[in-house]
Amino acid sequence: MELVKTDKEKLFKREINSVSVSLSKLKILEENWDGSFYYIKAKVTINEKQTLELLAKAVINKGYEKELNKLKNILDKKGITISLLNETIKALKIKLDNSIPIVKIVTKTKAGFSVLGRTYGYYLGQEYRLNQIKKIYPELGNDTYMAHLEFKQKFGTSLNTIKKHLDDNGINLSMLNKEFKKFKPFSKDDSIKFINIVKLRAKGINVESPIIENLLMYKPIYDKYPEREFKDKYKKTFKSDGSGKAKGIPFEITVPQSWKSMEAKRPNIVRKFISQNGYGVDTTAMVMIKKLPLPQNTILTNAEIEEYLITDEIMKSTEKGMEVVDYGKFTIEAQPGYWQKINATIKRGTLSSNMYMLQYVLFYKNRMISIQFSAGMSIDGHVSKAVQIKQYEKFKPLFKQILNSFVLPDKYKDEEYSKNEKVEAKYYIYKLFNDKFQAVFPDSPIIQKIPKELLQPNNILKSIPYKYTKKLNQQQLDKIVEDTIREIKNSQPNIYADKINQVSYTSQTLSSGLKYNIGKYKKSIKQNIDEVIKQALKTDNRKLINFSSTLDRHKDTYIAIYHSSYFLNEQKIYSSTKHIYYKDKVYKWSISYINKDDKKIFDDYKHHVKTLK
Repeated sequence: MELVKTDKEKLFKREINSVSVSLSKLKILEENWDGSFYYIKAKVTINEKQTLELLAKAVINKGYEKELNKLKNILDKKGITISLLNETIKALKIKLDNSIPIVKIVTKTKAGFSVLGRTYGYYLGQEYRLNQIKKIYPELGNDTYMAHLEFKQKFGTSLNTIKKHLDDNGINLSMLNKEFKKFKPFSKDDSIKFINIVKLRAKGINVESPIIENLLMYKPIYDKYPEREFKDKYKKTFKSDGSGKAKGIPFEITVPQSWKSMEAKRPNIVRKFISQNGYGVDTTAMVMIKKLPLPQNTILTNAEIEEYLITDEIMKSTEKGMEVVDYGKFTIEAQPGYWQKINATIKRGTLSSNMYMLQYVLFYKNRMISIQFSAGMSIDGHVSKAVQIKQYEKFKPLFKQILNSFVLPDKYKDEEYSKNEKVEAKYYIYKLFNDKFQAVFPDSPIIQKIPKELLQPNNILKSIPYKYTKKLNQQQLDKIVEDTIREIKNSQPNIYADKINQVSYTSQTLSSGLKYNIGKYKKSIKQNIDEVIKQALKTDNRKLINFSSTLDRHKDTYIAIYHSSYFLNEQKIYSSTKHIYYKDKVYKWSISYINKDDKKIFDDYKHHVKTLK
């Protein structure tokens, strides 16, 4: 039997779980989830009587008679009659239930359960560590309790919701206790640091993805009032430097932290944002930029834009299959524009989807910028208009907040951005490390997993030059290894791999290891740091091609730019790095490439890589 999950089958997996009780034999042949569709292929042996009874209950609960008829056809081919079931359907007068939240669909997927388990396991591990600290250092008892309380006050309702989803689906995380017991106790100093980290986590700081997104999207108050997440400052900003699809228009826009920022396939969509960390496909935002078909060197004034481009006729018009329900004028960033509420119907293949959209269109530098929001999707009429409108109205306050976050930064600078129109590549600026540093990537970077061999004490000892190890005793060496492991775990790099062009991007932050901020030292510190970096490259078997550095003690900043090469699996790799010491931290941005000409990427974008005050 082959069964396919689509958006319209809201609680498909729950029904399959119920039906599977009556299967005398079940074998999963294939399954896949791509963010919108869940596909499962299984071979089953059916207990006919019990199956029919359970299918009847499923129909009572969900009423998907179309899907039932598909199943009937499959059973008919097997010579199984379901006339009894059809009679039951008629007697029950089934009504469709259109109020199932999208978030419940997420939890029915294999990926969803894995992420939820990881999120709750993250919390359990944190609790275990706090209790461990309290037992070993009783004097820190009040501090551990306050850290626990602050985190629970902020995310307790989220954790309760996640726990219920896991319990309802028979997912038990008790096996994690064995792993927690392997936790080696912290020193007192490290215990104090951990307590402070937990307090920062309560504010949403230093919580890795997708943990933070799950804690936010499962918070009941944010589910009921989506704008509250934004107001509570759980948000992130996307910045475009104007290159690629942005067509020479740098801009910034801020969305809730639980939303996922994604590259779009279509040529005029610069960026799209999807709620619930990419799973809430019916609630989205996107930014589109198109060039106006005007003669070269023609610049429209705001008055001309209002006269010719913001007319009733234009504001009432939209694409085929869409209806403008309401419209009006608005102004943002001192630029005139108009808004439309649209009832949109889109047909693809055999499916027909309907949704409500809120679109804001403004005009700037002979470009038409559209900021488009959608909510309340119905596929093949499975959601009533009343529920669609309710969903749209629920998200409308958040949509307006996102709109008001839109910024055109070059309106406030003298810098001319027209040069960006000639840039063909697609690169974006990302704020990293608690907004302390910005770096350039072609798409959203991910946090790199730490190879196990890097955390092996013996490997760390081997990396320490002999001239130092011979002067140290075992206790000192153990301390260096312990500090190194902790530093590695706290400095996992952000990476992005462009597999097509064979270019990888890496950004990382580390402690400088200096006793004072860089600006407190004499000028001779520059030469010392130069040697430290060069020695590290040599230890890593890298050949230095060129190197330059500057020190600005007044700005507390040291910057080195260097290029090197090395061999990996007999393949020569080139690497270019911008290496910054700022106060007591080190920030690095590197790109590695096979084609020597790709050094141009580094040269073109290195000036965008910098620390943020």
